[in-house]
Amino acid sequence: MILHLCVQERLWLSQFYQRILQLASLAECSGFCPIECARSTLQKIQMVFRDLPLSYKFVSVSEMKRDQRISCCSSSGPLKMHPAIQKTLPHDNLMLIGFLCDGRTEGASEGVWRVRDEGGSIPCMMLQASNILLGQLMFFPSWNYITHDAPGEIGFLELREAPVSLSMVFMVFEPGGSLSENFSVSRMVELLRDRSYPGRAAVCVEGEVSAVCPPLLISGCRFFFLELTDGQSSLIELKDQVWSQCLRVGQTVAFYCFRVCSLQSLKGRRVLTDCSLSRLDILREAETPSSEEETTPLHSGTPDTHIRDAPPGTITKILNLEAGLFELEGQVGLCMAYQPVQKWHGALRPGAKLLLHNVHFTYDVSSLAPRVLLFACLRSSVQLTAFSLLSPEEPLSKRLTQSALQDLLLKHNLPPAHFIWLSYCHSAVLERLCPRWVCAERAPVVAKRLLDAACDANQSIPRERDIYREMVHLPHYCPITMLMKSIVWSPDSLSSLLSVTSRHQHLTAAELNAELRWSVCVKTLDELAQCPSSSDSHSVMMKMRKLMVVGVLQLDAQSASLQLTDRTHSLQCLCVKSDGSPFINSAWQGCLVCVRNCSLVMERFMETSFPSWKHLDQSSYITHKHCRLYLKLCMDDLLIISPSAAMRHLQTPSLSQPAKPPRSGGVVSVVFQLLMKQGVDLHFVGVCVRWFPVLHPGCLYRLIIVNTQDVNLLKPMHPPGATAICNLVVQPQWRIHTLAEEAQVETPALMSVCEVVHSNPDIVSFHGVISERITLQDDHRKNPNIRSVIGRTDGVKDLRVQLVIQDAVRRSQSVSVYLDLEPHTLGLIPGASVEVHHVQRKISGALNVYCSTLSISYLNVVTLSTPAFQETLPPRMLLDEWTGAKQCTLGQFRGFVDCVMSLTLQWTCSLCYSIYKQSRCSQTYPQCDSTSAVFQAEAKVVVEDGSSKAFVWFSSERVRDLLQLDEGQWAGVQRRVRIKGILRLYRRGHGLTCDGDPEDVLVQYLSFLCMSATVRRQIHLSCQLRSQKKGKSEAKVVRRGRNEFLSRFPSVLVLHCQQILDDSNRR
Repeated sequence: MILHLCVQERLWLSQFYQRILQLASLAECSGFCPIECARSTLQKIQMVFRDLPLSYKFVSVSEMKRDQRISCCSSSGPLKMHPAIQKTLPHDNLMLIGFLCDGRTEGASEGVWRVRDEGGSIPCMMLQASNILLGQLMFFPSWNYITHDAPGEIGFLELREAPVSLSMVFMVFEPGGSLSENFSVSRMVELLRDRSYPGRAAVCVEGEVSAVCPPLLISGCRFFFLELTDGQSSLIELKDQVWSQCLRVGQTVAFYCFRVCSLQSLKGRRVLTDCSLSRLDILREAETPSSEEETTPLHSGTPDTHIRDAPPGTITKILNLEAGLFELEGQVGLCMAYQPVQKWHGALRPGAKLLLHNVHFTYDVSSLAPRVLLFACLRSSVQLTAFSLLSPEEPLSKRLTQSALQDLLLKHNLPPAHFIWLSYCHSAVLERLCPRWVCAERAPVVAKRLLDAACDANQSIPRERDIYREMVHLPHYCPITMLMKSIVWSPDSLSSLLSVTSRHQHLTAAELNAELRWSVCVKTLDELAQCPSSSDSHSVMMKMRKLMVVGVLQLDAQSASLQLTDRTHSLQCLCVKSDGSPFINSAWQGCLVCVRNCSLVMERFMETSFPSWKHLDQSSYITHKHCRLYLKLCMDDLLIISPSAAMRHLQTPSLSQPAKPPRSGGVVSVVFQLLMKQGVDLHFVGVCVRWFPVLHPGCLYRLIIVNTQDVNLLKPMHPPGATAICNLVVQPQWRIHTLAEEAQVETPALMSVCEVVHSNPDIVSFHGVISERITLQDDHRKNPNIRSVIGRTDGVKDLRVQLVIQDAVRRSQSVSVYLDLEPHTLGLIPGASVEVHHVQRKISGALNVYCSTLSISYLNVVTLSTPAFQETLPPRMLLDEWTGAKQCTLGQFRGFVDCVMSLTLQWTCSLCYSIYKQSRCSQTYPQCDSTSAVFQAEAKVVVEDGSSKAFVWFSSERVRDLLQLDEGQWAGVQRRVRIKGILRLYRRGHGLTCDGDPEDVLVQYLSFLCMSATVRRQIHLSCQLRSQKKGKSEAKVVRRGRNEFLSRFPSVLVLHCQQILDDSNRR
């Protein structure tokens, strides 16, 4: 027969026989015959390949270790094709023959099976292992070889098909002693409960496997638990790690020569344990459920569901390898972090198929994970049913090492929601902060500190994990059953800033566009957490969700501000202290911080030409727009995750001795006190502008120059042409350290708004609360008093702003500050407390006090605005007190409407302000083609409160509230007025009249309404002082009987109504 073979076939058979002779020396059977083995092996190979596989090359373990540098696969049949986007393992025609062993011959008893030949051994994994295959010569038709990325390390074999036995020799069981009868599981449970039953007896038990716990390593001892059932359950402890790959849930097995023992860790519970003579016989294999079969839940009284048999699934994605998170079938998540680290050797990758038993089914445990998430605990078993042909994405060394996240999980016994958040936070730290600010090895530590910051104090977590209770006791209890609050860190988008209110409907085009020049939206983290997003639309998670911000504090030279930054973005920060002190230490620079309580501020600057409020949805009328985002936060709410070097070594240095030099190259320093931020002693130019946010008047600082001993560098220089003024230009490499608060000196207190109003210095510095911010029209002929030396990259154009600042104590006192600065200070929002330094005090033509900025002026926000400020009512006043008060702009009072002096209702063209009749503008020269108009109303009313009287002006919606008309009645009045475009009523005698037809129905209706008790009633108003020039007293003729007297009376107080208050709003 050999004579009829070709040369290639003869060469292949020669190599085949040589390979069998090389393996003959390893055969454990004394009757091993190489010729008979070669004949039977050749027959079985021909059965597999149906011919001689001439294209296949024989490979040994040593050759694979030495020559194979990339992962590969070999198969006896065609391989399944995968999409081109997935990287498959390269295919090689290699033939592997060797012995299966358990590693004991090499001193490894961790339960990993190996393929051995004359060149060594290599670990392997099988889909369906049997203990009778150990020590037998095998042919492996299909397998994957996963290489190790570390030099000198051994790779791993994945046996995709069952190996073919070449010299099957069945082992004979010899117990070596007396053996009792074969017990059922129910009978064995009764014997274990009987304390008189001898523990040294060798017993045999047969039953169905209901649970296989993963192998554990505790105090150097390896073991795993197994549970048999036939109606009742019996617990078996196995120390033979080889059997862990043979046993599957659903198998019917028989154990021989097992002993009875009591486990102290299980409080003396008696179990069966194996010995050196124990044997395993698999009587019936388990049936693999199909994906269409329903799962079997085991209700254990816990809020989640324990599933016994889950349908088989395919891994489609690795969500987080560090956390053991995988995706099954593209929609179900699997977390294996709660099991001890098993050496899967990269087998869990996309394409692999799994069969799960006794896993936890959870729903909506976290918005950072799939909605349906399966957890494997210490009672769960995960079985591979098919290996993947795709190349591993992660190196094998990373899969074999212990995950730092799983170490934290086991150490702190974290519940599922917290561990999912921890894994997400770990990924975010790696993505956003590594490697510039946090090294990869420290990322788990940073993530754990963020977890401690996120967990509420009342959420107590058990620190010790009861593994025996988790594996054995019923009802089942494990960390996965601990339902605790989930905390989520995720960004969110802001809603639209401009909301069309009824007030906008009464504004002309110029008023509306001026209103839109600046707008602000402030949202806290809790409000942002309630905003719906595409990634989290579950109602349950929306209520549990919280946000936090993590980043590194840095001083930015481009914007001269403090920034919170990471690798994705930088955000400016407005930082204050809870006590209102401007003291912000420079040591905060470089600190990695966590912020849980802050607000996101969006200021929007626009230049628009909207004809009316009806066109606000048309973006073509916006000629320029820019949004400025920044955070406002309190320094006392910051949690330091990783301190900077200056913060770590923060201490109170002596004023007489310089700080300890950080380097051996020498250092010089000087202590200085800042008196004015726009002074001339120190010049900060270029990148040195970054120190601006941490410099505050009155505070002490140390200016340090390292790597030098030349004190002349700190000597001020006289600029050219100056004799009395000297300056010092700060260099980029110089450092500024804030001295401790204990070393700070007392600074003069700032004036209050009341003191500014009643005093007469030219230059003032005071503090107060911003009550109103008004954007003024641009004056292009005038340049800002302070021209910024920083390049404007934020797109904000020059704006002139009027701030109305109230006294912090007496809110009735206020003063206007006109800002002419560039760029504008962050946080100038109504409700914020500010310190105004070095502004010029002036008096207007109406004898009102106001302030304007100079080249040395600046504002500092010391307290953040709060929503409660908008709800706070102005102080209660008497009209008599208000008349004599100075600079009192806001107040509330209760009075009686004496009479209506005038009432004007008109439709105004939104472009030219002319009267708008019917559907066209009344202006004819030049002709106005406007098609938009706004309805405006104004009323002048005499109100008295017993102490004095005042003229109160009502406008727009306040007029409707004064007349107490509902929306339908008010709309009817507007339709009737549109016919003529305008209606004016004024007081004559004891009634109201008009210049038109007095018999008009609308005129008579409004006249009667203004004279009725509906309008003439007790009223509670919140008013603002109306701007007017204070003239001389008014001369009036007073009649007393037949006598007439000419007397002079002071001008009547004129107010503008801000709001008609209900009785529920009374203070």
